Amino acid sequence: MQKEIYISDVSDQQNRFLIRSQVVAERIMPMMTGEEIEAANLTGAKKRRRLYNGGGEAGERKQGRDHRGLEVMVYNRDGWGCWLSLTRWDASKASVLKGGNYKEFRRRSFFAAGDTVEMWAFRGEDGRLFLAIGNQINLEISL
Repeated sequence: MQKEIYISDVSDQQNRFLIRSQVVAERIMPMMTGEEIEAANLTGAKKRRRLYNGGGEAGERKQGRDHRGLEVMVYNRDGWGCWLSLTRWDASKASVLKGGNYKEFRRRSFFAAGDTVEMWAFRGEDGRLFLAIGNQINLEISL
């Protein structure tokens, strides 16, 4: 799987790694259990939360649902790994990797906007889901 790094993927304010929903649906979900799909909020469409009180009047913003997600070990090309959460946000339906370790993962991975990265999903010996994400290597240049 390949992905272009967007400015939002390397922004300190966003603090998340966006994965196209089609990639998740076609490449990652087929290897996930039902429990993992549910934990990552990847099940069917959810109702969008209302941002205003009843009659359409501006009101107090309602508290959103907790998007903890499925904890997955994510490795960079150098073999450094950390736990991040795979989840899908209700409003945008965007699939993301997020968590307190994401900034460190991004720093150690040397991601920059415009880079192309490769992603792999696999199962560990213990059966848990793992991801590996690293900058694509151009073999013609690196030889």
